[in-house]
Amino acid sequence: KKPVDTTPLPPLPKDSGGATGTPLRALGFGGLGIDAARGLAVDDKGATYVAGYFDADLDFGGTIGKATAPAKDPKTPATQGYLGKVNPDGKLAWAQTFGAERDDVANAVAVKGDTVVVVGSFLDTIKIGELTKKASGSDDAIVIAYNREGVAQWAWNIGGIDSDGANSIAATPDGGWVIGGSFSRTVE
Repeated sequence: KKPVDTTPLPPLPKDSGGATGTPLRALGFGGLGIDAARGLAVDDKGATYVAGYFDADLDFGGTIGKATAPAKDPKTPATQGYLGKVNPDGKLAWAQTFGAERDDVANAVAVKGDTVVVVGSFLDTIKIGELTKKASGSDDAIVIAYNREGVAQWAWNIGGIDSDGANSIAATPDGGWVIGGSFSRTVE
């Protein structure tokens, strides 16, 4: 076995952009169950988009209020995905939730221009604003595009008979999106 190196790391150079590492503001929201932030993206105007999931309920506070995840059995609530926009002043501008009676999650978010895209997975069916999608099999990967005001623009899903999901997304310079995820057996 090689001994562990205990030499201290050199100090980081001072940030020429003025960053100090000191928090400027904090924002919290949550509920009594599981609340998980899975992805963050920052737009060109300084707004931050946060994507994740929750079970039971999630209180966003203020005028946005509380969201409740529907469940077939109240003792085992399903998870729902969420996407929220935090303005540069640190205040929550809006929040959207999506899902149905079984587990649905948001895993990552990216922003390019006026489009915010969140990816994740869902079971059976999913309701996103006025849009509804049905899974091909067990659970499918989902890709949802919103505008900067939080209105769903389109949704796309991909899947097969087994478990599928999208875990990462990045905007490309030509206006497209690269999505990473996984599938089992076959996918359509």
